This record gives sequence, C-alpha cells and structure tokens, in this order.
Amino acid sequence: MNRGGIMKNYFLICLGLLCLCTGCAGTVYAEELGDAPEEIDFLNPGNLQEIPEMDSEIPENPESVEEPEIIPALEETIPETVPENPLRERVNASNSENVFLIDENQVLLESDFAYYEEFLRDQNIHVLITDHLDGYAPEQFAQYYYQALCGDFDGMLILINNDTYQDSYYLSGSYDTEYYRERIEISLLQATPCLVEGRFAEALEILFFSENKIV
Repeated sequence: MNRGGIMKNYFLICLGLLCLCTGCAGTVYAEELGDAPEEIDFLNPGNLQEIPEMDSEIPENPESVEEPEIIPALEETIPETVPENPLRERVNASNSENVFLIDENQVLLESDFAYYEEFLRDQNIHVLITDHLDGYAPEQFAQYYYQALCGDFDGMLILINNDTYQDSYYLSGSYDTEYYRERIEISLLQATPCLVEGRFAEALEILFFSENKIV
C-alpha cells in the first residue's frame, strides 16, 4: 500500500470524527439555550413593563403653610408723670404781685400790709394767712403751697392757719436747717396768744422783730 493512500484515508477518518464531535456539541448547546429565558426585545413596545405615571396634578386647594405665631410687641412702659401740684391753680389765682405776704382773709390794715410785705421781700420769707387748707394737713399744705409758688428755690413759708388753728411752716434748700426750724417754732409759740385774739400785725412783729425773731 502506498503511503499517499494511507495518509488520505487517515485524513478522511479524522475529518469524520471532527464533524461528529461538532454535531454533538451543537446539540448540547442548543438544548441549554432552550432552557434559558427568552431574550427581551427592547424594540418591541409590548415587551416593556408599564411604568406607573406620577400624579402631577396639583390640588385645587392645597393646604396653606401654617404661618408662625406673631408675638405682639410689648407695650412701651409709659413713665409716670409727676402729678401737678394740687394748689397750683389756687396760687395762680392769687395776687401774683404780693407773693411774700399773702393775706387771703384780709385781716391786715393796708399800711401794715405794705410794711411787712416789703420786709418779707427783702428777707425772702413768705407768709400766708388763710382759713382754708383744702382738707390737707397744715404741714402738707404749707409744702404744696410753697412749691406751687416758688418751685424748688431756696426759701421759707410761714403758715398762719385760721382753719384748724395749727400754724405750720415749710423750709426749702439752704433754709432747711435745724437752726431755722427751732427759731420758727419758738416764734410761733410766742405769737400764738396774738393770733388767737386776731391781732395779726402784733403776731408778725413777734415773729420778725422780737428777741426770738425768726431772722
């Protein structure tokens, strides 16, 4: 047997075996593909899953956002005003020219009034003769009257009280000393008999010209 024929036969046998093996492998691969899930064709709309549509509609009456509570501003504290002097109108109604000797009861003669008024003006002393204290205590009335008449200026006021018959006084500024308080109290005590009897000119003489005079 020649070698060409043998080789040819051998080649044909190998080729047949190769085809046989390829056919078996193709059969097995086809069976495996049969078990796999079908591929999705994305070009076919029927194979796509439906995606739920978003509800984009806005409610006709949406709930309003709750506004923060507005805290009302604190009321400004109005400072208390100083009460008006209760005797200011009464003082203003009196004779403004005679502010050192004020004789509301008109118990002094005109000559006596002029004499003592000039003296009191020089000494910066005020004397009030009245029979109406508007319901105030003598000390309080003397203070209110002086402050309505002179404000906070230094000075003194002697109250000849024909209402409750308790004479008093008020001292302001540099006059508010123990010395003047003692002098006034002694002078008023000595002048009391004249005041009780209605001898007001003599009472003023004791207050301002006697040995225990006020100034």
